[in-house]
Amino acid sequence: MITRLLHGLTDSATGKRGKFVTIIVWLLIAIVLVVTAPKLADIYDNGSTQDIPSNAGSQVAQRLQLDKFPGSRGTPAILVFSDEKGLSADDKATIKKVSDWLGSSQKPASVDKVLSIYTVPQAASQLVSQDNKTMTIIANMTGSSSDTQFQDSVKKMRDYLKTTTSNTSVEAHVTGPAGVITDTVLIFGAVDVKLLLATVGLVLVLLILLYRSPILAFLPLIGVGWALQIIDALLGFVGKSGAVGISQQATSIMTVLLFGAGTDYCIFIASRFREELAHTQDKHEAMRNTMRAVGEAITSSAGTVILGLMTLLFTFIGLYYSLGPALIIAIFVMLLAGLTLVPALLVWLGRAAYWPFVPKYDPTIQQQDAEGDLKGFWGRLGLWTARHRVVAVVGSTIFLIILALGNIGSVPTFNFLTSFREVTDSSTGYNILQKHFPAGTLAPTTVLVKLSGSDANAYKHLAQIDAVTVAAQKATGVAQVQGPTRPTGKGTLVDPLKLQSAIDALPAQLRDAIRSGKQPSITTQPPTGSKSTGTGQPPTTSGKPPVTGQPSTGKPPVAGQPPTNGKPPITGQPPAYTPEQLATIGAFAASTQYMSQDNSTFELSVVLKDDPYSLTAINNIAPLRDTLNKALSANFPNGNGPSATLYLAGQTSQLSDTLGYNQHDTYLVVPAVILLVGIVLALLLRSLIAPLYLLAAVTLNFLASIGICAFFFERVEGQDGFNYAIPLYTFIFLVALGADYTIFLMSRVREEAKRRGIEKGVPYAVSRTGGVITSAGLILAGTFAVLMTLPLNILFQLGACVAVGILLDTFVVRGLLVPGLVLLLGKWNWWPGRL
Repeated sequence: MITRLLHGLTDSATGKRGKFVTIIVWLLIAIVLVVTAPKLADIYDNGSTQDIPSNAGSQVAQRLQLDKFPGSRGTPAILVFSDEKGLSADDKATIKKVSDWLGSSQKPASVDKVLSIYTVPQAASQLVSQDNKTMTIIANMTGSSSDTQFQDSVKKMRDYLKTTTSNTSVEAHVTGPAGVITDTVLIFGAVDVKLLLATVGLVLVLLILLYRSPILAFLPLIGVGWALQIIDALLGFVGKSGAVGISQQATSIMTVLLFGAGTDYCIFIASRFREELAHTQDKHEAMRNTMRAVGEAITSSAGTVILGLMTLLFTFIGLYYSLGPALIIAIFVMLLAGLTLVPALLVWLGRAAYWPFVPKYDPTIQQQDAEGDLKGFWGRLGLWTARHRVVAVVGSTIFLIILALGNIGSVPTFNFLTSFREVTDSSTGYNILQKHFPAGTLAPTTVLVKLSGSDANAYKHLAQIDAVTVAAQKATGVAQVQGPTRPTGKGTLVDPLKLQSAIDALPAQLRDAIRSGKQPSITTQPPTGSKSTGTGQPPTTSGKPPVTGQPSTGKPPVAGQPPTNGKPPITGQPPAYTPEQLATIGAFAASTQYMSQDNSTFELSVVLKDDPYSLTAINNIAPLRDTLNKALSANFPNGNGPSATLYLAGQTSQLSDTLGYNQHDTYLVVPAVILLVGIVLALLLRSLIAPLYLLAAVTLNFLASIGICAFFFERVEGQDGFNYAIPLYTFIFLVALGADYTIFLMSRVREEAKRRGIEKGVPYAVSRTGGVITSAGLILAGTFAVLMTLPLNILFQLGACVAVGILLDTFVVRGLLVPGLVLLLGKWNWWPGRL
């Protein structure tokens, strides 16, 4: 039924009148869609690639943090100032000028709160490195990071830094989440045109070299380019509807996949059409025979890719599910074009498409085909494989296994700050921070504990909170913990039990004044220890000020200096508080930044020993969670007191969730893709045996590709590992795209085996498909290799892995391994069916 429908479609699309109707219909569709569709570049949702489910622990924690600690809202930009000779007085004057500008009416539109040693002097120990060579300013950015105003604000900061520091010894950069996002947008802004031109140029050159026909070289480009206009329009509608986020990264991958797969379909058609023209005089009949021979293979090939990509729709990570819709739409449209538009254009041109090497009608060709004359490289290789099938299978298998050994010791990386392959302002600033500040301080993990039930006031349970803080300090991989009772990350300022009762003894007016930040300064100094000593740590990327007790007005009091009656004291008049009371007031003021306004939730800032983006730090989140849960159970038991619920926020916590979801998605997608592709192969080949060894061969090829690339990336280039998404991406593309060549080869093997038998049919099928598969493989590998020209690691690694995998598949798997296995199994290839 499906075969008859397919033959009916291709026959009508390539008939004497049908070819013109097909071309006109495609032209009208393209014009209508391009004119009416929104511009794709205007609806990009690049943030969708970073999404994880909203019910993930880190996402729930982030929402709680924004609710209970509104000051953490926004996207922080970290301004880094460095002088390897040490920050001089002139350097600090320059930096103060920047700080003043960020706090003035001339500041960029998206800049909100600013944290520097000039706005919060108490933060000096955390904003200045211990070697006094680097200083940071935190500018909290409002608005969406995808908005033009946000990106323009970052650009204005960079321009101002460049102008202000041009004649000084200070080196200044903008990094942090705001800087990295802006750099990513800038890089992708120049990607679309560059990628398209590079892909088109490469395909054109390869086609001319392979086919030596300028007309035939342009035909695939016309067909794919035509389809691309329609696809972009459809994606514009999809993106505008909001049903699915379309990211620029997805469209970049789509472009190379479309040109690679689409050109392959064109090559399959053009190569078989050339054969048919040699022994069929009428071009329309030749095309009808061509499409009946390859149409089913092309449909099955596209079907395996679409089915493989559909599994991405059921994943949890935005990097995966945001890619699926764009690629599915692209392959589906290209399939329709391959079955109708491309053959209509080719049959319209007829033999002239192959100029200057025009295929002529020769009835004797049929006799030569019947005799199975094997010439050329692939013909000789097919004969060699038939004679040495065991050597071909064992040798190619050992070769692939050796390449797969490169996976030993390979680890995934989740560090988006090292995702650029070229130097950017944000990557330079990040490297300076790594050099001058301890690793874990770049992105501390935020622990949130929400109390509920009776007496859910955190200030009534400071002793228990301190016990939880001490327990967290002892967790695996933890360097330091700051919280309400230990704001400096060292010892307590006041004994928690004493502080707990002493705070209640303070006048309510004073407590309210400290919490609201409206208290005026007094002249008396607090006792030693009431000020934050600091740890040489930069502030967290949440933009939240470090241990200060500062008011929200931006004019912090000196820690521990309360008013006497809510009014400025008379000059020289001593305060009416004892030293113990002053210590209590200082400790209370320092604790407020870790307490929500309603006192129901408290925070702990946990600094990890390792790079917070490293796999070691990510793996330490689970032990930290277990330790905290045990401590909370011990100190807040289910009884008459409040119950405590734990939340972990921050970059490392989010990456820990990402790691877990990545494992889930991998365990879902890999077997699903294997099963779906296996079903397609089984239906096409009418066999249960052949799909098993074909999928095993593709899987081994995937491991070999990943292995050799892992060795190159980590041992040669010195990268810290694969981007975590690369193995799954590569698996889907190699299995789904590799099925193209499997289907094309095995369809011809089955066809020739019926005519000549297995022993003669396999070498003949290899000789007739080897050149086509080689051409298609080179073009597909070349289009993915274009991704290696882009300055983003994830696209570079994806391009390299898929390109290497396609080449191995083309020359090793299809040339030696699969033909050898077919010959060894003989009639069992088609079990339970038969030829």
